This record gives sequence, structure tokens and C-alpha cells, in this order.
Amino acid sequence: MGGEEERERGELESGRKGKISVSPSLPITLSPLSAFMKHEPAKKTFVVVAYDISDDKRRTVLHKKLKAFGLAVQYSVFECLLNRDQIKQMKNTIGETIKTKAGDRVRYYFLCESCRYRIQATDGVTRQDAPALFA
Repeated sequence: MGGEEERERGELESGRKGKISVSPSLPITLSPLSAFMKHEPAKKTFVVVAYDISDDKRRTVLHKKLKAFGLAVQYSVFECLLNRDQIKQMKNTIGETIKTKAGDRVRYYFLCESCRYRIQATDGVTRQDAPALFA
């Protein structure tokens, strides 16, 4: 490999300019930027979150917190379009808010893409292309 070709290859793989020598016997380590570019964007999952909380204050607090993750389609039901990290964050937020010993319950329904498009509602809104947070 020539010097110019070696430098260009190093620039492409490191995401920055500068002379980088590449040994033919060692594998090339990609920078975080180029490694990120190789992965497809995080896939989002459609999640319906339904909760039953008898305490008015806790129920209101949870409702306000869930607005950061999706769209309220009923007072105790949210539709969310989230990636894996956002689902984890949402579950942590819910876990910090509810009291299971007091009878608080939350259910998560993970819907596939074809199921999502089969949602029917009496209010005329049959599907959410993107909940308010991601519009």
C-alpha cells in the first residue's frame, strides 16, 4: 500500500484527517464514529402502556411523566414508539413512581408493525404514525 493510499484509508476509517499507518498483519480498529455509521439506526418498537393506580396523586404524576415517552390515548393508556434504551428509561421512570405493594399495576403490550396498523378506535384515530414526542 502506498503512502497516499495509506493516509486516505486511515482518514476514512478514523473519521479524522492525519497520517495513520496501517500494518497489513493487524486488523484495523474503527473509531466510534465509523463504527456508529456501520450500524443501522436503532429500531423503534410500538408499545402500549396501560396502568391501574388507585392513588390520584401517583396516577397524575405517572401520567405527566409518561407524556415524555408517548401519546395518551386514554387517561391510563399510552401509545409509545421507542427504541430499546428509551423503553428501559421509561420502565425505570415507572418503577420509581409506582408502588406495587399498594396495588399499582402497569402492563406493557409490545405490538409488531403489522399489528400496529390494525389498531381500531371509536374516536376516528386508527393509528399513530409518530407519538407527539417524535413527530
